[in-house]
Amino acid sequence: MSLAGLRFADPDVLTLDEAAEVFDGSTVPTLVDLKDPRDAEAVANWLAQRSDPERWAICTDDLSALQVARDRAPDVQRWRSLPHVAPGRGEGVRRIAACALRSTLPARLRRLVEEAGATALSVDRWAVTPRLCAAAHALGVEVAAWTVNTERSARRMSACGADFITTDRPEEMQAALASQDGTATARCDG
Repeated sequence: MSLAGLRFADPDVLTLDEAAEVFDGSTVPTLVDLKDPRDAEAVANWLAQRSDPERWAICTDDLSALQVARDRAPDVQRWRSLPHVAPGRGEGVRRIAACALRSTLPARLRRLVEEAGATALSVDRWAVTPRLCAAAHALGVEVAAWTVNTERSARRMSACGADFITTDRPEEMQAALASQDGTATARCDG
């Protein structure tokens, strides 16, 4: 789809350059959630040209896309999204996979992190457990739980040891976490 066609369908959509302008001068780190691995080369090339690579990270569940990002934009953090689900699968399939894999993920983390050169994990909240967070922290890797939109889930992610949560409701989740002694911080899912 052309940019004009996309803007006709959704007038509020931003290009990466426009989104970068929104955050210009901010200290807020920006996570680019790569939805289509076919875009990895273009996004990685764009990230590689940034003068502020420390402010950017890219996440996806596609290993080859993360490897492209590692090779083309080595100074940009790579966050591996878990679990990996075949393209085109719906939310229900991802939730089932997250639940089914939750007990096996901690033992596989070292390989999953090393093969992508990941500095963090973006994990479906259904797969987040205290064992997973402990295993990630032992590897020096942070855990972001997604998408957390209820107070109960935010508190559970914090109790599990998640470092961040991704949410569509940052103010509500920050308030929920502020009311307890939690370690997770709300990050807005854009």
